[in-house]
Amino acid sequence: MKACIISDTHEGHEKLATLPNADLLIHCGDITKKGSPVAMEKFLIWFSAQPHANKIFVMGNHELGWDYGPTRSAKLELVKEFTDKYSNLHYLENSEVTIDGLKIFASPITPYYFGWAWNVHRGEQIAKYWENIPSDTAILISHGPPYGILDLIDQSPIDNRDPHQGCEELAKRILQLKNLKLHAFGHIHHSHGTHIENGITFVNGAICNDNNQPVREPIVVEI
Repeated sequence: MKACIISDTHEGHEKLATLPNADLLIHCGDITKKGSPVAMEKFLIWFSAQPHANKIFVMGNHELGWDYGPTRSAKLELVKEFTDKYSNLHYLENSEVTIDGLKIFASPITPYYFGWAWNVHRGEQIAKYWENIPSDTAILISHGPPYGILDLIDQSPIDNRDPHQGCEELAKRILQLKNLKLHAFGHIHHSHGTHIENGITFVNGAICNDNNQPVREPIVVEI
């Protein structure tokens, strides 16, 4: 199976050239700039029209108002309209689907950073979410990276943050997933690329650069 991976398009998805052929198209979140339902609908029209046999998407920290609040239900109804219409379109939210015998689990959760969407505090709180990843997961999709892998930020001289912004607890959980073949994510625009470690292919598919310009290419990998 081939997977085409994109992430962090921030409403610039239509600026992408024709997507490469693959069996599975994955979007790892940050579809919008600030959670606009209009922007989400435009994305869903575009995404559902892609020719790939199966398509999976997850939300990101920029999908404000999609994680909780009075408008969440109405927003999710918009998503459901598309997933009901297209049987090969899958929206995953801390949930799983099996395609061609491969178990796929996806989550929008990222470590807390100024209270954006789907933020959970590091340590014990976020670890509870990663405990829900099935032990036989073959493809893991998360919005953010594990700590130490494709998670480096473009750090300024006055920035005292850890240059690695991935999740420590996610990295620990990955070590327990013996069937894992692919981990796809985005979130950290600066670290777009591919890394192979312990037989697992890690892909940061962020399309936008640090200025939110969609200038990067989709990544295709063999699973």
